Amino acid sequence: MNKISTSKPLHKGLELHYEIINDDIINIKLPPRCGPQGFFCCCSIKLNLITEYIDFYKKMPKNIICNRQFLLYKSRSEMENNEDITSQYFENNEDLVIDYNEPFIFSHDDQFSNFKNLNFNLLNPIIKKYFTPNQSINDLVNRIEKKYNIDYDNTCAIFYRGNDKMTEMNLPSYKEFADHADLIKFIDNNIKFLIQSDETEFIQTFIERYSSKSFFFKDEIRHINRQINTVDLIQQDTNNFYSKLFLAIMIIMSKCKYVICNSGNCSMWISLFRGNADNIIQEMNGKWV
Repeated sequence: MNKISTSKPLHKGLELHYEIINDDIINIKLPPRCGPQGFFCCCSIKLNLITEYIDFYKKMPKNIICNRQFLLYKSRSEMENNEDITSQYFENNEDLVIDYNEPFIFSHDDQFSNFKNLNFNLLNPIIKKYFTPNQSINDLVNRIEKKYNIDYDNTCAIFYRGNDKMTEMNLPSYKEFADHADLIKFIDNNIKFLIQSDETEFIQTFIERYSSKSFFFKDEIRHINRQINTVDLIQQDTNNFYSKLFLAIMIIMSKCKYVICNSGNCSMWISLFRGNADNIIQEMNGKWV
């Protein structure tokens, strides 16, 4: 078995390891010290792996084994049997062929970069091939759209990833988000704000601020009072229920006319599902782009 490790350092200095099996099957093999990762952190690591594989071998992996990913969302039996649960979220479009005429450059650390600089021409086909939501996720999207009567052409998603994210970066203030939301409201008086956050205080602040002009997915999201922790650990999801809902919500936010967000894996995947960074107002390293 030919073992290859990437040369790019990942978040917090961890290196991504993988194995090549039968020349066209990749097995993601994270070091034991890596521990469980958040859902979209896992997605970024996988995308990092795929782009490096294509760039190095000039071909696409036929299959990717991810039984060490999404550990926070597995049931006890799935953990005991070391199952790969990727198919519970995404399809694998095996027939889709990707051209690789130029280097595929993507890093997990791009979550802290300007999303407008992502090479969507190269990344969009990979997202379509390996990260197309399956029918059950699309059904959740449709159900939520109807339940909240979402009009994407008149909706601005305000997404604040807080709590333990403060250990990785300086988080912007609520006021900064409000300033940008106020500007959009001034430009487009018909806009409604979709409030999404893992911080209870953020949701309360913006629902009160914009009153009838705002909504949030009160039955579908998990949130906690501000602290250095994550909802995935405090409100564990071991039956894939909330992780599937969260994926559906991310797709919904990617379809909104405007998005206001801070940097991070979740925000980056909003732009990746969107296929561009148009009308995304992003806080990055203390400035807004």
